Amino acid sequence: MAVSQSKNYVRIEASNKDGIVFVETTDGDRFFMSHEDAARACSNYQLSKDSDKLNIFLTDALEACRIRKRDDEQLKKFQLLLNKLGTWLFDHNEKIHKTFLTVCEGGLLLVIVRKELKYDEEFESQVTDLDMDIAKDPDFSEIPFSVQTLPRCDADGYESFCNFVWTLEYMTRNAKR
Repeated sequence: MAVSQSKNYVRIEASNKDGIVFVETTDGDRFFMSHEDAARACSNYQLSKDSDKLNIFLTDALEACRIRKRDDEQLKKFQLLLNKLGTWLFDHNEKIHKTFLTVCEGGLLLVIVRKELKYDEEFESQVTDLDMDIAKDPDFSEIPFSVQTLPRCDADGYESFCNFVWTLEYMTRNAKR
């Protein structure tokens, strides 16, 4: 079933299998790459404002890294964050409709759209635990990060939280462990 979108996001399908993610770029290219290469491509893209440039970085992440190297320590931290989020999202997939990692006010914002409209206290508590774990983790101390959960809503609801210059959509519904 095709999913129609009003905006283009780079999609990363998370799984815990061999550290590999499925990536779909805004121009429709689809391929697999390591979490490390995806993190490196995203890190290289952070300062760019050209969405087509992200597609270039993702389709040829290794070459992009040669063009614009980042501090390895920061890159490893970003990779760890992507892995942690991917694992958490995979483990809580049954309650999640959509998830986006975006840039907001100088930091990263994880936007989680739940499958249900009704408030879920248990899920909100688990999201708070995730947020606190990241905040307390010394590996992420230099990465401003926050989480926003939304009840099930259409694109008009969640897109207001997404930065259209830099947003990744996590896709976990078909991921396998």
